[in-house]
Amino acid sequence: MKKTKAPKLNLEIVTFGLVSIVWLVLGEVLCQLLNSTSEKVWFASKWLFGIWILCIVDLYVLRMLVWSVLQILGSNQEKGVLYVIQTAFWGALKLVCLGLFIIVLLKGQKIPLHSLLLGIGTLGMVPLAGGFLWSQRLLPEGIKDA
Repeated sequence: MKKTKAPKLNLEIVTFGLVSIVWLVLGEVLCQLLNSTSEKVWFASKWLFGIWILCIVDLYVLRMLVWSVLQILGSNQEKGVLYVIQTAFWGALKLVCLGLFIIVLLKGQKIPLHSLLLGIGTLGMVPLAGGFLWSQRLLPEGIKDA
C-alpha cells in the first residue's frame, strides 16, 4: 500500500494564525487586568472575542478577494469568467463584513472601550506582525535563490 503524506500547512496560514492567537491572548489578559469584577471581565472578554473573530474573518475574506482578482489578471478568457464569479462572491462577503463592523460600531455603545480597541486592533496588528514574521522566514530563501 502506498503511504500518503499529510498535507503541510501553508507558511502564511501558520504565521498569521499564531500572531492572531497571541494577539487574542494578550487582549484577554488586558481585559482581565483592566476590569474589576468577574462579571465585567466576562462581558469584556466576550466582546473582544466576537470582534476578534469578525476581524479574522474579514482579513481572510480580503486575502481571498485579492487572490481572486490576481487570478483574473493572470488567466485566459475561459477561466476568467469563473474567477469573476469567485471575485464577486468574495466581494459580497467583504461587504457583509463591513456592514457588520458598522453595526457593531453604531449599536455597541455598551462595549467596553478596551475590548473594542483591542478587537479592532486585530485589523492592524495581525497583518503587520504576521507580515513581518512571514517575510523574515521567506527572506533567507529568496537570498539563496538570487
